Amino acid sequence: MPATKLQRRFEQPPESVRPDLWGVTWTLQQFSDVVGRDSGWLVEHVLKPNEFDLSTDRDGPVRYSTGKGSPWKIKARPMAYWIEQNWDRIQGSGWN
Repeated sequence: MPATKLQRRFEQPPESVRPDLWGVTWTLQQFSDVVGRDSGWLVEHVLKPNEFDLSTDRDGPVRYSTGKGSPWKIKARPMAYWIEQNWDRIQGSGWN
């Protein structure tokens, strides 16, 4: 039976995944550079549609910008793991 939104939690990467990214935080622009997509497109087609799963409010790797100078903050190691698992959708049309 598939997990519901209430049951889902962000899947943390195994300890051995990308140890070079421990403690690294990406900006939205750095995330864009890693993925090779425009940051505006990533916000609209990847980050916003997955906010429930990716938000730091639910133990995910992304602190969403609230505007008024509040920058995006992305935990690099768990996000790199998530990118790897969702590469086809990210490089396709996203979630919209």
